[in-house]
Amino acid sequence: MLEHLTPPFTIPGDDTAVHNYLIHTRQIPDMAIFANEDGPVMTVGYKSSDSMSFDGAGFLSNAAGKIVNTIHQYDRHPQLLEKLSFLYA
Repeated sequence: MLEHLTPPFTIPGDDTAVHNYLIHTRQIPDMAIFANEDGPVMTVGYKSSDSMSFDGAGFLSNAAGKIVNTIHQYDRHPQLLEKLSFLYA
């Protein structure tokens, strides 16, 4: 991604555009693509807080009930930050 993020890419958010470009043009070898609710990475910025599921230990889980390893845009949900703060105490 660094090759694509050097100038003239200087607008905040360009990383998302570059990431999507690399994904949709299949430039990343051995890549797996998951729907947002199905894989180990979940973007939660646009989700409502009450639509998120947590397991018994308080970890965010996907539609299959598996723990989400990477939570993208978690900072958009203060309640989520508070709920997960025990992981970084």
